[in-house]
Amino acid sequence: MAKTVLVIEAHARAAIAIIKSFLRHGINVVAASDHYCCVGFFVHGLRNRVIYPSVENSPGKFIDWLMNYLCTHPTSMLLPLGDVCVELIARYQHEIRKHTLLFMPDYRYFMTAYDKIQTNKVAEAVGIPIPRCWYPDEVGLDIVLRSVSFPVVVKPAIGVGGRGIIRADSPCELEKIWVRTLKSNTRMFVQEFVPITGRQYVVDTLTDTDSRTVAAVASEKVRFYPLNGGASTLSRSVRMPELCEIVTNLLRSIRYHGIGNTDFIEDPRDGVVKLLEVNPRFGEMHSICNAVGIDMPYLLFRVAAREVLPVVQDYPEGKYIRFLPTDMMWFLKSAGRFRAVPGLLESFSSKVIDTLFEDSDYGPLIGYAMENIAFLADPKKFCYRFMR
Repeated sequence: MAKTVLVIEAHARAAIAIIKSFLRHGINVVAASDHYCCVGFFVHGLRNRVIYPSVENSPGKFIDWLMNYLCTHPTSMLLPLGDVCVELIARYQHEIRKHTLLFMPDYRYFMTAYDKIQTNKVAEAVGIPIPRCWYPDEVGLDIVLRSVSFPVVVKPAIGVGGRGIIRADSPCELEKIWVRTLKSNTRMFVQEFVPITGRQYVVDTLTDTDSRTVAAVASEKVRFYPLNGGASTLSRSVRMPELCEIVTNLLRSIRYHGIGNTDFIEDPRDGVVKLLEVNPRFGEMHSICNAVGIDMPYLLFRVAAREVLPVVQDYPEGKYIRFLPTDMMWFLKSAGRFRAVPGLLESFSSKVIDTLFEDSDYGPLIGYAMENIAFLADPKKFCYRFMR
């Protein structure tokens, strides 16, 4: 029987390179989404697409759909991509494993990586530098106000891409923000503000069930959007074995295995590279791994099948990966748009790979355009994607 991978949330940017990887290796791919038009559905060579109930609006219906699908369609491995979906899959993993292969840690270890507050505490315990943090839910806002130096940021314990982060420049602002967070029932914490003039790094990793790092690729965020801190729009591969070792130690301490995407920022005040967060999933710019010759999705498939693989350590520096739509947003809003290296037009050269039309496959670009045209009918979704 042919091997089949079910990719959930095919509308995620990460889906493009993942689907292409499996198809290159002769693995059948079923791309699934709650969007009728999305980037993953238009990858060249894809034959199987399915639509499911909205994960965000109807999680129960989605799980019912998923269990029914797995019971009626032989599936070698399930691969969830987005933040909301990957948490839901992790929560129901024991039922899902009865029908297919799912390579992720036990839910409690998954949540340690998924929840920034829990991650911070593990990092502090093992001596990994992080920006100074305070937890008003645990000690009270009054105590926090007596110890913080402004400015600070209020961050959600669970979130991605700079969404939900609010800066406070005074005790009064922090009090007002905290009152709003209490009303929203969102778990938040307070973190010192680290100037974004320092470099920002991402480490994409694959770890096996013994928390042994099979592959790790470090990259630098050359540009990001929103400008005050967010997802990368242009990334460059860098060799930073010391940073990869920090990630290995952190994930081992968490008892995490699977795909990980870990963010760091260099604090320009002391030159220390500090941990920001762990994303227990494929990162949006993980195709930087493909750009340096490391096929992370296929490695994941092999590790999940219990192959013991040699550690992949060597890769070239200076490979660029870009996501055109948000890079154009960066260009429109950045005061340094004409001083950037590489510039926006230069980034159309052969040395820069674009996630949307990699390998001369323009299908995902068409899918992305159609998806956003559909979003015009839903202003809330449109603003969530672009108005940050």
